[in-house]
Amino acid sequence: MSTKNDFKAFSISNNANVVSQERYEEEQSLKTGFPPEHITTHVLNKVLRQSSTISSVVANFIETQSGNDVLDDGNIVKLTTQLNKALEQKIATEVPSASLTQKGIVQLTDKTGNSNSLAVTQKLVSDVNENANNKLAKNQNGADIPDKNAFVKNIGLTETVNQAKNAVPNSRKINGKALTGDVILNAGDVGAFKLGLTERYTVNNQVPWNANTGLYDLLNPGIDSSHIAHFNNGIGSCPAFQLKVQYRNGGIAYRSARDSYGFEEDWTYIYTTKHKPTAADIGAYAKSEGSEFIQPKYVTQANITDFTAWIKSLPQGGHSFRFNGDHGIGYPWSGGYITRMHDIWAGFVAHYDYAGISFIHGNDGGGNTKVSRLWTDKNAHPDANGILRRASPVVDIHPDGTYELTCEAEGMTVKRVDTGKYRISGCNGFAKDGAWGIHGGTVVPADSNGLNLIWVRESVDTSSGDITIECYHRQNTDAPEFAQNKRVKSITAIGEIVYYNDGELCDIPDGRMINVRVQAPEKP
Repeated sequence: MSTKNDFKAFSISNNANVVSQERYEEEQSLKTGFPPEHITTHVLNKVLRQSSTISSVVANFIETQSGNDVLDDGNIVKLTTQLNKALEQKIATEVPSASLTQKGIVQLTDKTGNSNSLAVTQKLVSDVNENANNKLAKNQNGADIPDKNAFVKNIGLTETVNQAKNAVPNSRKINGKALTGDVILNAGDVGAFKLGLTERYTVNNQVPWNANTGLYDLLNPGIDSSHIAHFNNGIGSCPAFQLKVQYRNGGIAYRSARDSYGFEEDWTYIYTTKHKPTAADIGAYAKSEGSEFIQPKYVTQANITDFTAWIKSLPQGGHSFRFNGDHGIGYPWSGGYITRMHDIWAGFVAHYDYAGISFIHGNDGGGNTKVSRLWTDKNAHPDANGILRRASPVVDIHPDGTYELTCEAEGMTVKRVDTGKYRISGCNGFAKDGAWGIHGGTVVPADSNGLNLIWVRESVDTSSGDITIECYHRQNTDAPEFAQNKRVKSITAIGEIVYYNDGELCDIPDGRMINVRVQAPEKP
């Protein structure tokens, strides 16, 4: 797309009404400006030409270099940004980088390297010279280091030197074991938890709180046995605690001591996948009691009154249900959910197929259940003019014969037979419930005044159920002239516009469609 430049040079033709350059330079107004109520036209044109020419040249430079529109919209910040971008582009594309063989832009660097195009800073040269002057000689092997203690500190070896000075002599011993060779320590040497069994106890004589830390057997002859991991630190408000594991994954429990009182509480068991809590353990209802939360139920009530009575009989909580036939609110074999809380209830029913969704709600003293049906894309459809209408099956036809179907119209087809003629196949004529009109319903596009843009002529093939729709131009000649529908049919070779005549066969207007509500064939 070409760019746009709003800034144009003014009065630039050869015979433009402008004062000559000599006269202009002698003009008194050049210094004082125009006097009130007296402006000489050819001098003003000269002023405008000079200022507009410069503006045009700068704007053209911006447009060429930046590739953006240059607009006279009073936005100085944007124009300044565009000029900077244009200058950067000009420099980037036309000013080369300097090298050993050509002049150009020089880039500075404060890093050493092998580039022939970068120039070093004064600071880098100074640093290089200083490094060279302070460099140590290799053949001195560190002898020329002025402050060796500072050097050791700077390379992080001070602690290593100190540790070497304070190293333990090999004449020392650990728990009676000399340091002259490998030292092998056991759990007792370092106060660690001993591997293997420490001792055995029974359920009638359990491991005391002040026993040594270790692993103990807890025997229950003839019934089961357990292992106890006992930890004793001997101090604090909790001087000891134990973990008990029963054989064959029978359970896990723990207990802890208090001060010198020992184990005042019995074992506390930990819930596991094999030792699950009961409903009573966690304060919940069992499946067979209380609210029966979200328990599925089949509903056989034949009318809304019986359905309401069934809802009132439910306990508090949530309940899912399924109609066991064409009962309740008219959704056969469909499911729903309802919640009862105190004396009110609310829920929904969703049809198993295309019929839609309804909210159900009410209260114990409010009569029958209220049913509020929702409009969805399964039971409603916007027509050619954007008005929501009841759906079931609907065919949308576009000017070129392409079409769209609602769910229940699946399998039907549309063909543009000729100019303004469309055939719908696979249906059984128009919808028979009359919800869209006496013929089942065809909605044509209208203008903003509510005037239809075409006439339609409908016919049904009684043998096949196919529908043929013919479209004719509707001039709306009885409307004011500004509201009449003048539609262009063609343009001749010499540019003459040809309009459709009122009642002339024509396609559906461009960008619009017609909606036809049809009758679906009976399902086998």
